[in-house]
Amino acid sequence: MANANVIEIETCLKEALKFCEEHQDLEFIRFYHPRLERAKKQFEDAVKASDLHWLQWQKESQEDKIVWKHMANEYLAAQRALVRQNAVGYPNVRVRHWDEEALLGYVEEMIAYLDEHKADIEDAGVMSEKLQRLVGKALKENKDESEAFKNYQRYATQRSNAFGVIGSALWEFRGAMRRHYGKRNPTYLSIRWPMTLNSDETVL
Repeated sequence: MANANVIEIETCLKEALKFCEEHQDLEFIRFYHPRLERAKKQFEDAVKASDLHWLQWQKESQEDKIVWKHMANEYLAAQRALVRQNAVGYPNVRVRHWDEEALLGYVEEMIAYLDEHKADIEDAGVMSEKLQRLVGKALKENKDESEAFKNYQRYATQRSNAFGVIGSALWEFRGAMRRHYGKRNPTYLSIRWPMTLNSDETVL
């Protein structure tokens, strides 16, 4: 169902279900009505699940950004502390929190430098331990965010598939109505059939 308009499909499904409820005496309605109801429920469940996992991914993404920003700030604080102590040889490159790979590399260099100079730099051990904790936390948040995104992608795919099930059910229901009424019949035309379902060709 390429380029299917969600609103058009949902409107068509609503009208089709209403028609089914009002024409339970027709044999083809008794066959298609349950299928349309199942397709509707499958899509609604998929929407709820994908929305829930999208929110979870957004939450993890935000927490991930906060930790990396905190680590960038602590890295900068360590640089300033070393400037005040007239230290030399430490990584003095400025790096932003969103450049995670570069930031992690410079922070690890800073940790190694601080560990090497614990004896002659005030609070070197404290700064090193703080950065080490942040590295561990940042890597964990990075992993959690990645897993949350993968989960969201999986449920988004299920949502897309469920939408396709609706399209297939409506396409077959449309064919059954057209065979029963004819494509110029006002009853058949009372339902707004999206062009994305199928062109109005002869139904075999």
